[in-house]
Amino acid sequence: MSAQVSIFEVGPRDGLQNESKILSLEDKIWFIQKLVQAGLKEIEVGAFVRSDRVPQMAQTELIYEAITQKTLVMKPARHWVLVPNQKGLERAIEVKAKNIALFTAVTDGFNKANIGMTVTESFTLYEKLIPEAKKPA
Repeated sequence: MSAQVSIFEVGPRDGLQNESKILSLEDKIWFIQKLVQAGLKEIEVGAFVRSDRVPQMAQTELIYEAITQKTLVMKPARHWVLVPNQKGLERAIEVKAKNIALFTAVTDGFNKANIGMTVTESFTLYEKLIPEAKKPA
């Protein structure tokens, strides 16, 4: 076993996206701050998805802007955002997100339910999105 372990925390996105109660912007930022203070270095802070489908992620732009401005508390961590499509990437680029996570699945049914496309369609899309995401800001 390796002497080093990497932890990638997705609670602010995956842990909150299915909750019926939508947390306030302040509570989400507090949650992320506590994760950083606990020592986590890689944190998925939100997703650039449709707010009518995933209302808990509606504030991702505001969260990202707030936590990247709190350099004293947030500096030790890298903040990730989930991007499922072209529109999501455009939103991530607007806030100057530096770490982007893409999502696809192994079954068409699961993929269609989550990002509205087949697995093959997602791979085709990501072939276009990845070079765009890597362009310097």
